[in-house]
Amino acid sequence: MQRMLQPFAVLVPYAERLADAMGSYRVEARRAYPQVVSMIQASALLHQRQRQIDADGRLLAAADDYQLARHYWIADGAAVGRAHFRAGDAVP
Repeated sequence: MQRMLQPFAVLVPYAERLADAMGSYRVEARRAYPQVVSMIQASALLHQRQRQIDADGRLLAAADDYQLARHYWIADGAAVGRAHFRAGDAVP
């Protein structure tokens, strides 16, 4: 499977809205944001054949990538779990 995956830069088009929605009032949220974005990017890479590529050749993360990252983040019992991870409205 690794041989089938191509290296891509991944753009998360809703990253700024996601950051605003997650908030920065708690240290846990500030620490969680880069981890969540990395999970979204990883999901997009794994599903790259089902994702669009922009004019600059970057893979575009989809809302499904956010949903998958959120699912695993909350299932893991992370500190920014159910109470503070209410960013779903920020994702198209």
